[in-house]
Amino acid sequence: MTAKKHTKKGKRPPNASPAIEIKMGNGLLMVKRGGNLIHVPMNRSDDLILSIENALTNASSGCPLDPIFHLKEVSVAGKKIVIRHFDNLSNDMITLELSEVDQFIKDVRNAIKQSIKKEFRSIAFYVAAYIDLLGQRSRLRKLNTLPKPEEEYGEHKSIWAETFGAVIKLRDRFEELYGQYWTKTKTAKLHIPRRKMGIHSLADGLVIYIPLYQSKDISTGINLVTIFEGIQSMLRLCASVMYLQLMDKKPVRGGIDLGISLEMHKTGIYGRAPFEAYELESRKAGYPRIVVGENIVNLLDSSLRDCEIINDDYARTAKGLIELCSKMIIKDHDGCLILDWMKVVDLSKSPMVIGMQRISDFVASELDRFKSAGDDKHTFRYSLLMDYITQGHV
Repeated sequence: MTAKKHTKKGKRPPNASPAIEIKMGNGLLMVKRGGNLIHVPMNRSDDLILSIENALTNASSGCPLDPIFHLKEVSVAGKKIVIRHFDNLSNDMITLELSEVDQFIKDVRNAIKQSIKKEFRSIAFYVAAYIDLLGQRSRLRKLNTLPKPEEEYGEHKSIWAETFGAVIKLRDRFEELYGQYWTKTKTAKLHIPRRKMGIHSLADGLVIYIPLYQSKDISTGINLVTIFEGIQSMLRLCASVMYLQLMDKKPVRGGIDLGISLEMHKTGIYGRAPFEAYELESRKAGYPRIVVGENIVNLLDSSLRDCEIINDDYARTAKGLIELCSKMIIKDHDGCLILDWMKVVDLSKSPMVIGMQRISDFVASELDRFKSAGDDKHTFRYSLLMDYITQGHV
């Protein structure tokens, strides 16, 4: 009687090629087989799949490879697919049997999906502000060489303190003030939780964002309160920061808008809200002011009618928040809708009045400086800021 041979489950035959391992990390698709390891940038993983499919099609048809749709890192050698390192700095390669290709493509796509899932936190309507700290460019351009402790370290240190240090202080200011502008009186009774504010850096500015609406919210009335609680918090927050930054002689400008966006665990927010806010700051703001997007204004108008139709405790609270937000927004000289930060800041208090005098003095000195330098662009911009301060808008 011949003894029956037993093999462990999953054990590969002795002559089989080593198993293929696929992992994602640090923006790279890593493919390992035996002692060979290749890296493919995640943003080129779709190109890799397409190139493999085209290489197979061309090889089976006998047609020459199409240079437009074929990556040089992928080739067909007999009955094997050869994938080379994508950085052109290594000779490493991975070979696949033709019978392995379909499963390999499936595994690559699954690895990409799992990577995105780990990064992804939520998709929702967000209100976002992009706040640009002005005057950074000229200072950063002084950083032309790496610091030498015995010669330039002191100069580098002062430049980083004026630039990066100022951005960190601006970030801290937002975080410190946010808790003060969540109106706890009415909303606390309605058991509306405070939404978490997020911040991430973009160039020499900051993106600040608050989630407004997610599918887990059930009642329309609750949705309205949540949305306009977040919007009024963002408007108040940016108004206070504008006041404090001018008082510190560190002016900012920005844009605020809302839209559907993705929030990632590590990289912050991506989507329409930050895009619209950045566009408002970079294309429309011009002088130190914060431009408010039409998406916000349109939502204020349409939701006011919804509140009147619903007419419950939530809707009445939301209506009050809508009216509060509407009072913070005015039309500027050029037709742009802007945040009326002087109206938001309580100028009836003596310290605020003193602060406004400091701001007026600073703007006047900047205006004189730009005039003396023959800088027409900044002279015009600061004359607009002086007009706003002089008129008061209160």
